[in-house]
Amino acid sequence: MILGFILFLLFFATLTYTRFSFGISVMLLLLPTYLIRFSLGPLPTTLFEILFLTVCFIWLARFGRQSLARVIETKHTWGPQHYFLISAIVLFLTGATLSVFTAVDMRAALGEWKAFYIEPCIFFIILTASLQQYKKNRRAPGAVSPNHILVPLLLCGLATSILAIYQHFTGWMVPHAFWANGDSYRVTAWYGFPNGVGLFLAPLVPVAIYIFLDTIKSMRTRPHQWHTSMMLFLSSISLVTLPLAVLYAKSTGGLVGMIGGIGLLLFWYKKTRWPTALLAVIGML
Repeated sequence: MILGFILFLLFFATLTYTRFSFGISVMLLLLPTYLIRFSLGPLPTTLFEILFLTVCFIWLARFGRQSLARVIETKHTWGPQHYFLISAIVLFLTGATLSVFTAVDMRAALGEWKAFYIEPCIFFIILTASLQQYKKNRRAPGAVSPNHILVPLLLCGLATSILAIYQHFTGWMVPHAFWANGDSYRVTAWYGFPNGVGLFLAPLVPVAIYIFLDTIKSMRTRPHQWHTSMMLFLSSISLVTLPLAVLYAKSTGGLVGMIGGIGLLLFWYKKTRWPTALLAVIGML
C-alpha cells in the first residue's frame, strides 16, 4: 500500500514536472481524493492535498518567479475592474485569519484555515499566472489552457453523477440515514452525504452548458476535428447526468445553485440576456 502510494506520487510529480498542464488536469480529475484522509506524523492531511502541494512546489521551482513577475507587471491583472475582487479576497483572508485566534479548537481551525482559505487562494494565483502564460504562448512549459481545467472537472463530475444515478436505482454505498430511513432515498455518491453531490455538481452544469455552446461554435469553423466531437459528446452527456444526480440527491441548495448558475450564464450572453431577465422578473412575481 505504502509502496503503491509512493510510486503514484513519483509518477504524478514526474508528469507535473514534464507537462505541468497535465499535472493540473490529473489533480482536478482526482478532486474527490480529498476524502482519503491520513496523517504524516502529527499532521493530518489528504491525498488531494498531497497532490496540490506537489503542484505548488513544482510550479514555484520551475515557473513561480517568472510567472508572478508577469502577473504583477500585467496592468490588466491589477486594473480597476479587479479592485473589488482583490479587495474582497484580502478582506476574506483577513477575517479567516483573525477567526483562527478566537477559535475554541485552534488546531482544527488552523486545518480549516489552510484547506479552505489559504490553499484555494494559492491555487487561484497559480491558475491566473498559468492562464496568462497560455494566452501569450500556448506552447510554453507553464501554460495551462482553460480546457485543461474545465474538462477534468467535467469528467470528475460525470463520474460522480453516474455513480449517484446508479445509487438512485440500487442504493449501493448510500448510508442508511439517507436511504431507507424515513423514506428519504437521497443519493450521496462517494461523499457520504447528499448535499456533497449538490455542492460539487451544481456549479458544473453551467460549465457543461458553456462547453457545449463553445463546441457548437467551434464546429462551424472546424467541423471534422475529433476533439471537438469528444467535447460535444462529453458536454451533452453531462447535461443529462449532472442535473439528474442533483435531483436524486434532493439537495435544495444544489438545485437553487444550479438554476442560478444557468441563469447567470444565460444572462452573460447577449442573445439570451433580455429573455433571461424577463423570466427572472416573472419568477419573482
